[in-house]
Amino acid sequence: MYKKIKAIQKNKNLKVKEIKTFKYAKDLSESILTIDEFFKACKSFPIVFGNDSENNLIAMAILGINNKNLFVNSKGEWRKGEYIPFYVRRYPFNFYKKDDTYVLVYDESSKVVNEKEGVALFDEDLNETEYLKNLMTLMKTYQITALKTEKFVEKLEELELLEDAQINIKREQQYVLRGFKKVNEEKLNNLSDETKLELVKNGMYNLIIAHLISLDNVHKLAVL
Repeated sequence: MYKKIKAIQKNKNLKVKEIKTFKYAKDLSESILTIDEFFKACKSFPIVFGNDSENNLIAMAILGINNKNLFVNSKGEWRKGEYIPFYVRRYPFNFYKKDDTYVLVYDESSKVVNEKEGVALFDEDLNETEYLKNLMTLMKTYQITALKTEKFVEKLEELELLEDAQINIKREQQYVLRGFKKVNEEKLNNLSDETKLELVKNGMYNLIIAHLISLDNVHKLAVL
């Protein structure tokens, strides 16, 4: 989605207008997810584990095939009643890590952040407006949850629960999605009682179950 990243700089004329369409996500066939989203997301699409651009294993939602988001129609509307990942909702904003500090950036190509219309990001004295303060709070909360998600995925790897997997989708033709991982149920069941109890207590066991339940949504991708 992000084509031309630019850091937010203090400017009293800088504004952000409301996005009324999800056309910017129409080519997004996968989306990053955090563990805080698992319980809602598992009702809408398959949750799997794959590599990001830096080759880190992350949790993600499968939204479609061949760079086509099956949850966004030709009008740019998200399919009614289906969960929208925060990764999609936060657009055009993002965090960029620089020297152990996170900088708020945006996609300049979107024209959502501009100097003509919308809600101001800074007041006349170049102080952050309530809108920007709330946005920063949301972004920081998301970043904290993203770090917790990393720990969750690391635990799955530590316990050797993940296995290579593929998804077969039959639409107008047969599609095979590869390059991701899922939890091996047999290995999960064979964990020691002590390890299972640990996963239950720290909330990870329920997250694993949500992931496994979500895989049934593969059938939905065939009919959307």
